[in-house]
Amino acid sequence: MFRHEFIFALAVLLPAAGYTQESNWFSASLKWLGTWSLNLEKSNLQDMLALGPGTTVTAQTLTIEEAAGKLKLKGSTILSNGRPSPDEINVLDLEGKVTTVSPGITVSFKRISEVSFDILVQVNTGTINASGLNRFVISLDGKTLTESKTQVSREVVPEGADPTQGRVLKSSTSVFVFDKLR
Repeated sequence: MFRHEFIFALAVLLPAAGYTQESNWFSASLKWLGTWSLNLEKSNLQDMLALGPGTTVTAQTLTIEEAAGKLKLKGSTILSNGRPSPDEINVLDLEGKVTTVSPGITVSFKRISEVSFDILVQVNTGTINASGLNRFVISLDGKTLTESKTQVSREVVPEGADPTQGRVLKSSTSVFVFDKLR
């Protein structure tokens, strides 16, 4: 009899305390939150389409925060030409809703698992047709965050056409490895 009462108590108390199967993935993702520093020695950075030929990242700090169902990412970057890149701030809906950053540029969040998520970027401005898939994976110990960044530049397509139908002009894949600062 005691065993059944104990199981019933757990079934009632855990959801009341905010622990549910749905919220469990988010508690694991709390490891994503914090400030991260790019580890150049562990990273493999290719020519990234957005930066132009011969320019690469030499330092980056990434801050990930969460509030009210939104994921906020802020990146401060120094480029190989010695110039800082403007700080980039993205606020993404954790439910995957597409966010328009500016006309023709959208970003969205997609949870893959308890330890990984994607940020999808689409640029279709009439003069530029490009996409990016940024997959973030947190190590089990929560000390390392790896971002695989794949960028594809395509031929511009007519307005209203599927941007993925443009011929691929160039693509690049880089792997950013970050160490947790705090």
